[in-house]
Amino acid sequence: MTQIAFFSTDFSAEPIVDEMESAKQGREVFVKDQQRMSFGGTFFYRGAMPGMELNKHGYDNHLSWRFQSAPDGHIRTLGMDGEWHDPDVFYQQRWMHKDGPDQMRRAKAAGQKVVGDLDDDFWKLDKTNIAYHTTDPKNNPDFNRDHYWEVLGACDAITVSTEALRK
Repeated sequence: MTQIAFFSTDFSAEPIVDEMESAKQGREVFVKDQQRMSFGGTFFYRGAMPGMELNKHGYDNHLSWRFQSAPDGHIRTLGMDGEWHDPDVFYQQRWMHKDGPDQMRRAKAAGQKVVGDLDDDFWKLDKTNIAYHTTDPKNNPDFNRDHYWEVLGACDAITVSTEALRK
């Protein structure tokens, strides 16, 4: 069975509310030393929903907020279950790290299929957009849209969110 990992940096950690203790104290109280990972809307529609649909058709998928390159170059992903996985297909959304192009090439050389997702035209953003500044190579030399372009070029396939991006 083909295993697909859906990876995104669009995750955040949130504290877990202790409902019983909150009710007793009359204020919001959180469970000590525990967090819940959640992801943004873009990843929900571009990664999680396709993954859920593929699960209905016999694929073994998981969502991932962290990955690492194994010594042989294949990509290992940390699933929401807290376990490390060795997927056959690595889908990534907006991986802009300077090591990304080499990571994708090494994963492909190790036999993994690598898919990149392009959901925004980061190279035509207006300067008033916060993403223009956070992905600007001058502001962020290690994690930026130039690396992202190279990552996409190193992928086996690219998914896009609009017809304009496809072109």
